[in-house]
Amino acid sequence: KDKDRNPIEQAHLRLYGIMDKNDMLSLDRGNSLDEGLNQLRAVHNVRAGFLDLWMQGFASTYPCILYDRLQEIKGLGHSEAYTFWLFSKARSEDFMKWMAMSRPDYDKFIMWFVTNPMRVDIEVYFNPDDYLLEPKEK
Repeated sequence: KDKDRNPIEQAHLRLYGIMDKNDMLSLDRGNSLDEGLNQLRAVHNVRAGFLDLWMQGFASTYPCILYDRLQEIKGLGHSEAYTFWLFSKARSEDFMKWMAMSRPDYDKFIMWFVTNPMRVDIEVYFNPDDYLLEPKEK
């Protein structure tokens, strides 16, 4: 039941519903003229679509350092390289096809990524319990 879900979970489900209705979850979104179907490209397109919708509709209500970081990566032009790097072990063939055409983009991303770690500390963190409708019993 929706009333049993915390608000951030409801927001995620709402966005996935919107994406599903608009065919934004389709594997076909990974097709390109130069390399055919690349499932990592499909994953990238789904993640990019989700992030765009989240930032438009929920970012101010439910701030999240993870989504802010993804938005930063996107703003620097590294979103595709980040997704391909993140899922490279799961789909190594798709990663290698992409790398053959995108090595400079990948190298730029890696140079930035290793010199700009995500700050997570006592002041900057994510706690899903913050989004519960009812506080947990202690």
